[in-house]
Amino acid sequence: MFGNLLGGGKFSTKCKHAFKCIKSRTVLIKRKKQAMLKYLKKVADLLSNGHDTNAFGRIDSLIVEINHAFCYDMIERYCECILLELPSLQKQRECPEEAMEAMSTLIFAAARFPDLPELCDLRCVFTERYGSQMESSKTESLLRECKEVIFHGEEAPADAIHC
Repeated sequence: MFGNLLGGGKFSTKCKHAFKCIKSRTVLIKRKKQAMLKYLKKVADLLSNGHDTNAFGRIDSLIVEINHAFCYDMIERYCECILLELPSLQKQRECPEEAMEAMSTLIFAAARFPDLPELCDLRCVFTERYGSQMESSKTESLLRECKEVIFHGEEAPADAIHC
């Protein structure tokens, strides 16, 4: 009872716990992905030694790994965006427009990133609080954002995610 008065509450607590777990998991996943990227980037040696087929296979894997790393970055940024909006979300029964894209993207990502089970927890929390409007709204934004990224081997621009 007093938790709701002091800014806590089940919604806020569940979100914060899920965000904390997602952050710690993505750190581990990123470390693993970085090790994989170092291995895959030795394509020039393969090409110079005449192992073209193996090199092209590695390039395909490299692109997939870079896209996954970008998606994990987006998930982290959307979690941070919702975390910033959490005080206002706690007070409102309807989902504000500022948080709609972030929430719907995390719901969309829950089905596509099984190594982040906390996303499923967030999906349950969001749909419990805001109903099915979250699932039908902008669920394709993660996919759209990933498709629009031009591959340069660089990090995603900070303004790619709107809070």
